[in-house]
Amino acid sequence: MRKYYKIGSLSLSVNAIVVLVLGITMLGLGLAFTKGMFGKLAGKIEIPPPNIPATASEPIVLPGDDIAINGNDGKSSIFSVNAYHDGTCSADDNKVKLTFSAASGCVGFAATPTAAELAVTTQKIPEDQFRTYKIVATPTVAMAGSCLISITSECDGAGGKLSSKQITLKPE
Repeated sequence: MRKYYKIGSLSLSVNAIVVLVLGITMLGLGLAFTKGMFGKLAGKIEIPPPNIPATASEPIVLPGDDIAINGNDGKSSIFSVNAYHDGTCSADDNKVKLTFSAASGCVGFAATPTAAELAVTTQKIPEDQFRTYKIVATPTVAMAGSCLISITSECDGAGGKLSSKQITLKPE
């Protein structure tokens, strides 16, 4: 009489366990790689620029009244502002700059935000035209709530203030 051993079924279950462990390991490595690659992109959030041109009747155009930014300490967000030049700055070589002021009690930005908090460059804008300014907002400390920021366009010299508008920056 022959004795049958069930070695085949035991061998099959060990192979299945090995394949399962390898599959889970590869899945974990793939997820870690994907999270690492896309995690770098999540550090900067860019709000699309306003699609409305700035005009003489509305010299500063914002992408909205409220802008959600990354409210974490040291994390940057980028938003755009369209600014119009009516020809007032011709004595200053048509250079128009944006300045900022924050409402009192605004956590994350100083009363007069520094270039490290709200960074933007001065641009030459020909008379009766507008340009888009990209603003990099980087709170110095974690934002506790919304901040009311006044944006003012002015000549980059002694020409004076052109226009002003307010925007609310909200942490995500």
